[in-house]
Order: sequence, then C-alpha cells, then structure tokens
Amino acid sequence: MKDGKISQYRVDLMVTFLLKAGQTRNERSVAMKEEKKNIAVKAERLEEQLKEWGVDLEKLKLRANKAKADVKTEIDREVSTLRAKLNEAQKKLEELKTAGGAASTEMKKGVENAWAELKRAFDGARAKFK
Repeated sequence: MKDGKISQYRVDLMVTFLLKAGQTRNERSVAMKEEKKNIAVKAERLEEQLKEWGVDLEKLKLRANKAKADVKTEIDREVSTLRAKLNEAQKKLEELKTAGGAASTEMKKGVENAWAELKRAFDGARAKFK
C-alpha cells in the first residue's frame, strides 16, 4: 500500500475472490436444488412401491381369511410383521421427504436399509405363501 491507497492488483484480487465465493455459493445452491429434486423423485418411486406392497399385504390377509386355522395363524403373524415394517419404511420416507436436500447420508442409508429389509420380507412372504 502506497500513501494509504490499495493497489489495483489487490482490488482485482479481492474482486476475483468475491466472484469465486459467489459462484461457489451459487453452485452449492444448484447442487442442493438438484439433490432435493432427486430425493423427491426417489420418494415418489418409493411411495408407489409402498402402495404396491400395501395391496400385496391386503391380498395376503384375504388369503389368511380363507386358510385353515394353523395356516391362518402363521399368515396373520407374517402380516403383522410386514405391516410393522411397512409402517417403519413409511416413517423413514416421511423423514427423508421432510429433510429434503439437507438429508444426511445416514438418513438416506436408513431409508435404503429399511427398504431392503421390507423387500426381503415381502419376497419371503410371497414365496412362503404361494
């Protein structure tokens, strides 16, 4: 600094820094919007899967009503387990939707794990009661 003046170089450097900082925020904003959109699309697909599983659960309950007493008890027990897992998956999905773009990696993994467990349970029930 000469005579209390800022050199043009320093001014240019500060302007460049501020522009880059603004760009970074903008890029982060775009990335967060994209992440929120991706979560919304995924949540929509997961909701559709939940509806399908709900229909499968109702079919299983109808089958239980027509079955003999010992099989009915087994199917009822399976339906109860599946309903609890279905409710848990719905709860995790709602948490993910509420968090939106701010959803943590742990939360996303929690939803994925709940989904995998629910899918295995439904696949097992379908195979067991065919």
